[in-house]
Amino acid sequence: GWGSLEEYKSSGSGRPHITLRKAIDRLENGMSGFVLSSSAIESTMKNIADAVTDQSLAAYEIDEQLSVLNGRIDGALFDELSRITCDSKTSKFPADQFKRLIAQHMSNIKDEAERANFLALTTPLVSVADPYTKSLAESAPGAERVLSCFLSILREWVSVERWFCDGISYADAVENLRKANKSDNQSVLDICRSHALLKSTAVVVLKIIESIAEAGKTNVSLPGKMTSVVLGAEGLVGATPCLTDIAAMRGNDTYDALSQKCRSILIEESLPSIEDRKTKVLKVATSVSVGTDDADVQIQQLTKENTFGSDIIFPLLRAASDPKEQVAILEIASRLQHRMFDIKEVVPAVLDGSLTFKYCNKPKTSVFSSSSRMTSMTDLAKAMSSTKLNDLQRSESSGSLQDEEDEDPNVTMTNLVKICNTMSDVQGDMDAFKALLKGFPQYTGNAARCDSGPANVLSILVLQDYSEADQDSLAKSIEQLLSRNLEELEKADIRRVSFTVSKSGDEDQHPLPFVFTFRETADFKEDQLYRHIEPTVAYQLEMLRLTKNFSVTCLGDHLSPSGQIYLYKATPKSSALAHDKKANRSPRIFARAVSFINEFSAGTFEQLLIEAFNAIDSVKTAVPPGDNHLFINIVSASPSTIIDPVDVEKVVSTILKRHSERASRLGIAEVEAKAVCRLAEDESHPISLRLVSSNPTGFVQVMNTYVEALDQSESKRIFKSIGGTKASLACSGDSSWADLDITTPYPLTRHFDAQRKAAMRSSDTLYCYDLPALFEAAVESQWASTAGAGTQPDMVMYTTELVVKKKHGGSWTMADYADGELELAETQRKAGKNDVGMVAWLMTIKTIECPTGRQVVLIANDITHKAGSFGTREDVVFKMASEYARKKRIPRLYMAANSGARIGLAEGVKKTFKVAFKNPESPESGFDFLYVSKDDYERLGVARKELIAEPFTHKGEEVFKITDIIGSEPDLGVENLKGSGLIAGETSSAYDDIFTLTIVLGRTVGIGAYLVRLGQRTIQKVSSSPIILTGYQALNKLMGVDVYSTNDQLGGPAIMYSNGISHLAVNDHLSAVTSAIHWLSYVPAVRGGLLSITNISGVDEIERPVTFEPKAGVPYDPRLLLIGQEDANGDWHGGFFDKGSFTETLAGWAKSVVVGRARLGGIPMGV
Repeated sequence: GWGSLEEYKSSGSGRPHITLRKAIDRLENGMSGFVLSSSAIESTMKNIADAVTDQSLAAYEIDEQLSVLNGRIDGALFDELSRITCDSKTSKFPADQFKRLIAQHMSNIKDEAERANFLALTTPLVSVADPYTKSLAESAPGAERVLSCFLSILREWVSVERWFCDGISYADAVENLRKANKSDNQSVLDICRSHALLKSTAVVVLKIIESIAEAGKTNVSLPGKMTSVVLGAEGLVGATPCLTDIAAMRGNDTYDALSQKCRSILIEESLPSIEDRKTKVLKVATSVSVGTDDADVQIQQLTKENTFGSDIIFPLLRAASDPKEQVAILEIASRLQHRMFDIKEVVPAVLDGSLTFKYCNKPKTSVFSSSSRMTSMTDLAKAMSSTKLNDLQRSESSGSLQDEEDEDPNVTMTNLVKICNTMSDVQGDMDAFKALLKGFPQYTGNAARCDSGPANVLSILVLQDYSEADQDSLAKSIEQLLSRNLEELEKADIRRVSFTVSKSGDEDQHPLPFVFTFRETADFKEDQLYRHIEPTVAYQLEMLRLTKNFSVTCLGDHLSPSGQIYLYKATPKSSALAHDKKANRSPRIFARAVSFINEFSAGTFEQLLIEAFNAIDSVKTAVPPGDNHLFINIVSASPSTIIDPVDVEKVVSTILKRHSERASRLGIAEVEAKAVCRLAEDESHPISLRLVSSNPTGFVQVMNTYVEALDQSESKRIFKSIGGTKASLACSGDSSWADLDITTPYPLTRHFDAQRKAAMRSSDTLYCYDLPALFEAAVESQWASTAGAGTQPDMVMYTTELVVKKKHGGSWTMADYADGELELAETQRKAGKNDVGMVAWLMTIKTIECPTGRQVVLIANDITHKAGSFGTREDVVFKMASEYARKKRIPRLYMAANSGARIGLAEGVKKTFKVAFKNPESPESGFDFLYVSKDDYERLGVARKELIAEPFTHKGEEVFKITDIIGSEPDLGVENLKGSGLIAGETSSAYDDIFTLTIVLGRTVGIGAYLVRLGQRTIQKVSSSPIILTGYQALNKLMGVDVYSTNDQLGGPAIMYSNGISHLAVNDHLSAVTSAIHWLSYVPAVRGGLLSITNISGVDEIERPVTFEPKAGVPYDPRLLLIGQEDANGDWHGGFFDKGSFTETLAGWAKSVVVGRARLGGIPMGV
């Protein structure tokens, strides 16, 4: 193999171009599938580095190319070029001068033929010299030359691995390769051979990526620093497409590691240059220090661009030309950090290196009263413009962080910001710290202390660098300093002290500083939860909601162009697990993002969302995937910022749906967005809007919208659900946050997670209340994918739950149905409020063929309620919902996932019976009978008539052997079969009267299987959705031999699709619902109604010939007569029906016959 030697030594004999060429050849051969050991890779990369840094590389490489031109080009030119080459073997090669000489000589050639000949001769020479004009770092003259080779290797690697990534099996990948290279078996062999050494080639790719990354973040101007073999290469930007391709790869640990590395690099490259940001801020600082008229405007522009971050504050302070400019930088930083406050006065003290400013809170957000009706977003907008809103006063729990930042707007606070060179400036001399406090008017007695509690802030910036290992000792020393001065701090009326300390790092990289915060409410002891969070930002992150149920560890923070993103690893606490024993015990990621904006737009929200995703992507391997949470707080930096809640909901919903696939890939279970909305600058109240999006089905995002309102006691804020939103009108959300306190801790298990997991575990299906969201997504997909469909309505679906109620109130049974005491009521209620294992909805869907809306009754089993079995109450709900559909003459859809008729257990008897085993020492030998004691018999058999038993003597004791169990609970036995007959007859009648369709999403057993067949039309999911009368275990036991191993062998698609029971077989839940919506498009909105004729403009023409013609003697697919075909030249030959309108059904059964539905001139037809 190519890597058989432990050490690879250059045979270039001191000639760097030979060393480089052989090293690159060695890498390329290794990437082609020849063995390249790790030691050989290291040696090869070292040889490349030696060659790249050799100043004579260019001269040797050009001399080699120049030698073949001796006697073929002008002699004087050749001699001059040779002289330059020879003189440059010990110094930097003047590539620009070299190229210029060639260009000048060519321009002097008058004869066209001679010029063309000269160009052909010198083009290879110029191509060799060209990379050396694009290498900017003196320490790496061959950087551009090597970069081009590296990019070629990356492109070739991507072209190989794209066949095998994204979870494709090796067999499928090879099959795809063979199809794509039918006449080129050698290419298939070469690609497979290269892929066989993926782990080895990935090492080379990683080293190339790391070289590119180092070059991208290293300052080329720093002398003598060579961190990468491609340092200073102009073509580094050309690496982005390769890195992007690798970043998109998935499938195994190797791809994931490379993908994560590339994503991290791309994230870093997307940020503005640190040097550019520093230059901008220094320019504004100069204006502030000089006092130019437009200084305030320049600061506002910095705020808008989010240019000034905490990562560059210390480099800027050190780079300041004088103390005046240093204080000006301090003022800019303070104004930006306090943009959410109303700054009244700024007093710089240049000689002291400090800044004092007075500020107060802006008006608080308003909350709605407990009696406010929020039936729609329109109601919300009207209420915001009214004066019927309340301001919530300060809570009694004054120790919370929220209360500290919730001061009365009329209270003026003082913040003193001080620059110190070292910590000893404040720690070494007690008088030095006390001297700082004299900047507060309360300390000197010039002002009274605040009545509502301490109001002032002391902020200290320390220029001395400290390492990561120093932070705990640093925090402890500060704590000791403050504990010695508690009385002085109280005298100065200080509520918070913060130390921002410079963190050591590379010369060209500026890490975020250490931030230590000490609050008066904690006796000036540090709460590590808020370590390294700017105090003015901490309030916006709502961190207290994490700590009740989770132990939180910081994974890092990211400064992005849109805002600040903080990442935390949250591990469930044992105390929380004790209350929720079934919760996921694995850690999860909580990401908190805050953005201060001057104007809300789709672009600003989407940018912050993507940056948060990127940040999670960079650390997600540190935490197992799943149950992650992202909180985004959009904070208006100005009271003049107008944010309409209707716009916010629409924007957030649209963007989250656009990025739902990536959110699922990152394991983000919930995205929570908060925005303070205001309809007009002066006329409306600001209110806090909360949008919570999740993807419970794995197919579609659903969102619930809340505002902050007062509870019934008018003392605390709660989340109030807004009606009239897409989620509430479509019944696609769960409103699980409604009426909860806004400080409610995040739970270990989200609402309905238990039901969703139970449904998935039981039959690989969905919780029934998640199904409406799939219908909404399917209709929206229909609008999006159909050409010429027109404008999609904002709301494509309205859903009302159909609930069986007793006419005079109270609980009900089947006897009430028999007596005519029940009614089916259209009800808007929260998800999960059912007490019956059958749920029904009336859905109005606006499809392309019925843009004004059509109604459908949807009936579904709740497989989480008694395993989805049919009891008499379930039968009544099914019966009445089906009758409702027949009465309205509208289609009836049944989503089947059940366990058949219920076989109940008499719980009272179950708790008392005993077993007479044949051999008590060996229970597996069987038993003789079941019995109860004499006391239990008198209680259950005589008094309650729950069982029948006969006296028997067992082990010398009088017992009662059970012969019959009657029980007292409803739905224990044959009464369920009576209900099954009721709904079987109803389904037969429904098939005769209206359009019926059954969608099998999970196992359907017994009466469930009969309903499928009686409803005739069936769509079956291909996995875990058998249609059976009994389970395979029962049949095996009956036959005495294990004939079957799964229920799919009895009633899976391989059986039911092939024998004509199932009309369509689909891969997943969403595909099943999409197929149902498509099937409905051929059906009138009501029985006997007009056909739904669609406009085929832009798709096909009504007046056209059927141009597809079978060729005589050539076999053909008869479907082509119906649907048409595209020939080898790309020309379309139309069939009998409209282009793309034919949908085949029963394709698995009687394959010599083709049946289905299609359109002719937009008119639905059966085929």
